[in-house]
Amino acid sequence: MLQAQTILIVAIIADALFCACGLILYRAQRQIPGMLPLAASFGARSAGFLLLLLASPEAPSAGTFVATWLGNALAASSMVLMLEGFARFLERPRMNAVEVAILATVVLGWPVLMLLWPDGIVIRISLFSLLIGLCYGACASMFLRDRRQPASLRYIMTGWCCLIVLAALCRAAGAFLLPPESLVGTNAYQEIYLLIHLLSFLFMGLMTAILVGVRLRAELLSYVEDERSKLLMLSHELRTPLATIARASEMLETLNRQTEPALARRVVHIRQATDRMNRLVEAFLSSGLAAPGGEHNSAFDLAKLIRQLAAAPRFVFDMPQRLDFDGDRDSIAIIVSNLLDNALKYAPDGSPIKLVLTKHEGSVTLKVSDRGIGPGAPAEREQLGSRFFRAGNTKGYDGTGLGLFTAKRLAARYDGDISISPRNGGGTEVTLTLHEVHRDT
Repeated sequence: MLQAQTILIVAIIADALFCACGLILYRAQRQIPGMLPLAASFGARSAGFLLLLLASPEAPSAGTFVATWLGNALAASSMVLMLEGFARFLERPRMNAVEVAILATVVLGWPVLMLLWPDGIVIRISLFSLLIGLCYGACASMFLRDRRQPASLRYIMTGWCCLIVLAALCRAAGAFLLPPESLVGTNAYQEIYLLIHLLSFLFMGLMTAILVGVRLRAELLSYVEDERSKLLMLSHELRTPLATIARASEMLETLNRQTEPALARRVVHIRQATDRMNRLVEAFLSSGLAAPGGEHNSAFDLAKLIRQLAAAPRFVFDMPQRLDFDGDRDSIAIIVSNLLDNALKYAPDGSPIKLVLTKHEGSVTLKVSDRGIGPGAPAEREQLGSRFFRAGNTKGYDGTGLGLFTAKRLAARYDGDISISPRNGGGTEVTLTLHEVHRDT
C-alpha cells in the first residue's frame, strides 16, 4: 500500500494542478459564478498539506508549531472556500454558520489544543475529521436541494459527499482505536483514509470540471435560443410595415404610370427594394424555423405538394401522379420552395426547369435541373449552402445566402442531403435526398 507521505505528495501535486486549471478557467469564463473560490480551495489545500508535510513532529519547535497551525488553517480554509464556491455555482444560500464554525475551530482552537496537549494528535485528527464530515454534509445538502443541474450529476455528487462524510466519521472514531503518531506516521488505518481522501479530491476536481462544462453548454444553448427568438420576433414585426409600403407603392405606381412616368420609375425602385426586404425577412424566418423542435410529422402526398409549389408553366415534371411521404409537410415545403426559387432566379426567362421525383426504399430523391448560370467555380461549390455564402457568378442577382442554407438544415432532419453539380449542356442540377421519419405507433 502507498505510504501516507507518498499519498500526501500526490495530493499536493494534484490540488496544485486543479488550482491552476481552475484559475485559467476563471480568467476565460468569468461569468461562471463560484469558479474563483473553487480554484482557491484546491490551492489552499495544496499549500496546507505541504506545510503539514514539512512540519517535523520528531523535533518540536516554534517553527513546527506555526507550520502545523498554518497547515491546518489552510486546510480548513479550503473547506470554507469549497462551500462558498459551490454555493455560488449552484446559486444556493451561503452557509455562513458552517463556514464560521470550521474556521473558528481551527484558527482559534488549534493553538489552544497544541499548547495544552502537545501530544494530542489523536484529538486534533478526530476533530478535523468531524469538520470534514460537516463540510461535505453541507455540500451534500446543497446538491440535494439544487434543481438547476441534471439529476444524474446531482445524485452522484450527493452520494459521493455522503460517502466522504461516512469516511470522515470512521476516521474520527478510528483515530482513538489505532492512534497515529503523526499525520504521516506509519499506520495502515491512517494510510487507507488518506488514500480515500486523495480519491475524493480527484473525484471532486473531475466532477467540478463536468459541472462547469454542463453549465457552459446550458448557457450557450439558452443564449442561442434567446437570439433566435429575438430574430424571429423582429422578422415578424417587420412584415406589417413592409406589407404597408408594398401596397402603397403599388397604388402610387398605378396612379402615376400614365401621368408622371419619372415618379412611377422611382416607385418601381421602392417596390423592388421592398421585395428584397421581404425576401430577406422570409429567409430569416425560414432559417429560424430550421432549428430543431416544433415539427409535425404525418403522411402526405409529396408529388402533389411539389406540383402546387411549381405552378409556373416553365416547370417540366417527371414524377408519379402520387407519392406518399412521412414527414413534416411545412418543412418539406420550405426546402422545395427554396430550390425552385433558386432555379427560377438563375435560369433565363422562359427556359424550362425539369423536376424528377423518384422513390426508393424509405427515401425519396428530387432532382431540379435548370439551364441557368451554373453552380459557380469548382472551388466555391463546397461552400454552397453555408450561411450567407453566395457564389461569385451570382452577382447582379437578388439573394441573401440563406435559402440553400435553410434547405440543407431542414433536409438534415431527415438524414438527407442536397448536392449541387453542373448540368450537362449548361446550368445546374440540384439533387435533394430525404429519408422518411419512422413514427412510433
